[in-house]
Amino acid sequence: MLKHAAQSDVGTIIEMMREMESESPLYSMDVKKTSESLPAMIESDTYLILIAEREDHPVGFFVGHLCEAWYNNDITFGDDMLYVRPDFRACGVAIDIMDFIVRTVKMRLQFGITAGINKSAKRLYSRYGFNEIGTVHRLENAVS
Repeated sequence: MLKHAAQSDVGTIIEMMREMESESPLYSMDVKKTSESLPAMIESDTYLILIAEREDHPVGFFVGHLCEAWYNNDITFGDDMLYVRPDFRACGVAIDIMDFIVRTVKMRLQFGITAGINKSAKRLYSRYGFNEIGTVHRLENAVS
């Protein structure tokens, strides 16, 4: 099950971010900054923050945002983080998140693989038709 994050989920997101940080040497979280930023992001119209649950327990999260290019008027929806707890990888959690995003966000999607945690992320993005451009994956998902 997926739910939109609420203010009450800030601690849960930070807990999972700490887990991700322990798995990936590429991330270093500033807990104070994260604690201050997340509440405004949850209320913002430009961010999408999802919590994935199994049996009412959080097993992953997604943070993404809208971004207007600085050099033209293109708007892209990009990922900031997608994390699934190790015990729930290969159980369809990331697929649930991606299905929701592809179904509901009708614009260019641009996602990257930067944490180096889960090698199956390339397969996940490929499954949805993303084209690899370096380490960034893009899907044109315009409204038909």
